[in-house]
Amino acid sequence: METSLIIEIILTGIGAGLFAGMFGIGGGIVILPVLIFLMGWDIHLVVGTSLAALLLPNNFFALNNYRKKGLLYIKGSLIVALGMLCGNYIGATFALATGGEYIKILFGLYQIIVGIKYIRPRYAFNKIFKKVESNNEVEPTYNSVENIKVYTFVIGGVLAGMLAGMFGIGGGLIITTILISAYKINPKQAVAISLAAMFLPIGIPGVMLYYNSGYVDIPVALLIALGIEVGSNFSSRIALNMNAAMFKQIFGIFLFILGIYFIYVGVNVIIGS
Repeated sequence: METSLIIEIILTGIGAGLFAGMFGIGGGIVILPVLIFLMGWDIHLVVGTSLAALLLPNNFFALNNYRKKGLLYIKGSLIVALGMLCGNYIGATFALATGGEYIKILFGLYQIIVGIKYIRPRYAFNKIFKKVESNNEVEPTYNSVENIKVYTFVIGGVLAGMLAGMFGIGGGLIITTILISAYKINPKQAVAISLAAMFLPIGIPGVMLYYNSGYVDIPVALLIALGIEVGSNFSSRIALNMNAAMFKQIFGIFLFILGIYFIYVGVNVIIGS
């Protein structure tokens, strides 16, 4: 492997890590398009390698940063991880048998809707153009994680695992979204729970399926994992110093853009088939 390509792959991991530490996602949403562009790989090889990179215990320093702030909830993370372990196999099996393009489109629409909700465009417009003081805004009240039913964590984990197996995105994206939008948990604590759940080797079933089918490049996965560790440590420090409301709005912008991307990819594949 050429030195320039090694550097590009590590930088890809760093970019994925920046999103991981900030939003509690695996980083696959960065890895997938970059690997396709850099390597020109088949989509199954890209997804398999991405899942393998996310399988490694990266994000350690980012997770420790959230722990220092008292935002970890180990019980919830373990339950989510168990659900993801089950869902990952289902999603990977489905992806290897089908393209899942229509699911990508539906998932993209969901991300756009949630993103708009978080961005709160009317409030943002008033704040920018009508000079509304942010001090007038009442800080939202969040639910305590201890009050969340166990089965809801399991359901969220299974859904996240299925999407991870299908798209190679790690599953943290859907977990963080569910915890914030459906369970009304503090956004930063949602990120901490997601990172802790993904720290465990929950992607093993999916990775094994892709590996046995010849769709995993281990050296590339290791380089990406190294980059993720570096990037997530940096971005988690920034996220923890953000105002909760601002953090949620930035996450909303990220979801909105991501939703457009998923719809674009899904529609392109359908039109080209």
